[in-house]
Amino acid sequence: MKAHVEFYFDFVCPLCFLATKPLREVSKEQKAEIEWKPFELCPEPAQQMEQVEDFLERPWNR
Repeated sequence: MKAHVEFYFDFVCPLCFLATKPLREVSKEQKAEIEWKPFELCPEPAQQMEQVEDFLERPWNR
């Protein structure tokens, strides 16, 4: 009976990308079946502040 592995990964994460190679090697050795489950950890980018320059310069001017 084959082992079944569910691998959840963020497809923009470099660490998840690095984990795929050893996972594939182990799955070949153990004859395991990998089920790839991609997801986005941060699907919506956070809204940036409008006046960043003013925010950064204000403490220096005090």
